[in-house]
Amino acid sequence: MYKFALIGLFVFLVSFSTVQADDNSIPVVPGQYSVKSTTTSNLSPEPKTQTQEHCIPIDKFTPSMALPDATCTASNIKRSSNVLTFDIKCPGNDERPPMTSKAEVVTTKSTLNIKMDIVNTFEDKIYSVKSLSEGKRIGDCKQ
Repeated sequence: MYKFALIGLFVFLVSFSTVQADDNSIPVVPGQYSVKSTTTSNLSPEPKTQTQEHCIPIDKFTPSMALPDATCTASNIKRSSNVLTFDIKCPGNDERPPMTSKAEVVTTKSTLNIKMDIVNTFEDKIYSVKSLSEGKRIGDCKQ
């Protein structure tokens, strides 16, 4: 379950090079980021923490960057300066059960923070995952 949450959060990092800027974007300073992710769930309330480095090569964050795959959609998108909030809905597939999520992304000149509350149902049980990813710019992208 934690892998699912972490994978979902970082799919957007891999997608940065292919997403076009639009009206529902907020600025991001390109560069290498150290990202600390902390997740909890109703199955295991003990927080799990992981830190990874990611290169962010573009200067805009859009909701589509947080979608686990092309079958998922972002809605209820609200932008205010450097804060972006939106809902995610995925119908489910062979890889994962249907899910919904509320997301908030906040950027500054040196940070990218993502908070997500994810809910899905599997075998008639409801699973909820809360995740906070705190990214700090640590320099230019490594080649």
